[in-house]
Amino acid sequence: MSTDPTPATDGRSLAPDVSVVAKLGAEPGLCATCAHVHLNETRRGTAYLRCTRATWDAQLPRYPRLPVLTCPGFEQRSEPASD
Repeated sequence: MSTDPTPATDGRSLAPDVSVVAKLGAEPGLCATCAHVHLNETRRGTAYLRCTRATWDAQLPRYPRLPVLTCPGFEQRSEPASD
C-alpha cells in the first residue's frame, strides 16, 4: 500500500511546524521554502522530503540529506498574496 505525498507547496513554510521537523529528525534547511519540495509521511509516522525537481534534473538527489544548505535547483516558493 502506498502513501500519498503531502505537498508542502500550499504557501506555508516547513520550518515553523515543530512537529514536521521532529518527524524529519533534522532541520530541512533550504527545503523549508523551496517550490520543489514534497513532504511524504509513511503510515508509521516517518516523514521525509522528496525533491520533485529531481524527477527531471539528474544532478539533484530525489531524497536530499538534511539540512540542505546549498542546492543548484533551489527556487524560492512564492507566498500567496495576503489580504
